[in-house]
Amino acid sequence: SDARVSLMGSQPKSAGHFVAFTAQRSGGQRSLFVSDLSSRATSKIATESNASPPNPFGLASPPALSNYFLNENGQVAFQDSTSSIQFGSGSINFVGTSPFWSAYTSQLCGTISMWSPSAGLTKIVSPGDSGPFSGSTFACASLIPGPLSPFNRSGQLAFFGILQFTTSGTSQPLPSGNAIFLYSPDGTISQLLTTSQYTSFDLSSAILVPTIPLPINSAGQVAFGAQI
Repeated sequence: SDARVSLMGSQPKSAGHFVAFTAQRSGGQRSLFVSDLSSRATSKIATESNASPPNPFGLASPPALSNYFLNENGQVAFQDSTSSIQFGSGSINFVGTSPFWSAYTSQLCGTISMWSPSAGLTKIVSPGDSGPFSGSTFACASLIPGPLSPFNRSGQLAFFGILQFTTSGTSQPLPSGNAIFLYSPDGTISQLLTTSQYTSFDLSSAILVPTIPLPINSAGQVAFGAQI
């Protein structure tokens, strides 16, 4: 074949004997791959969609499939920016049932997925999915890119999100504010922290910063950044 393949997007990532990377064939679309160096097998995980993320302020979006993380078992957690909406920090207003952010960053919210050598592709969460509390749905979910991984070898994944709640007597869902969530290998999603909770210091008036990575250790403990 005369087709040329180019490595695209972010730098390849390695863990254990696995390497994950994005590549694009000449004239084709960008895809995400993982290679097992012990077996020399390479698997295609996902291919970017044709859609462009809506962006009312014309801000540049990160390359499709550039936001991904790899663990030592060859599992890859990722978010495709071409199927996402812009994610911002700051105040949030709801028009009908759609969230509108008053301050935008380069973060995106959308479907987060995971691929594993044994189970293939699995959706972790999408906007509109039921939340961990009664009457709640996810308005937004976002993986935070960076060198510190929110994905450990057990398959636990930390991510930012916004829940919206429907309560009796209201005509539209109410936002909960920024929160940190943890996905577990059994498929459950739990809320770890919100800006309305207290820890060893007062977070009641703080903003969880959705541009600071959420590194997680093997015990499932998550570090985070907040503006006090």
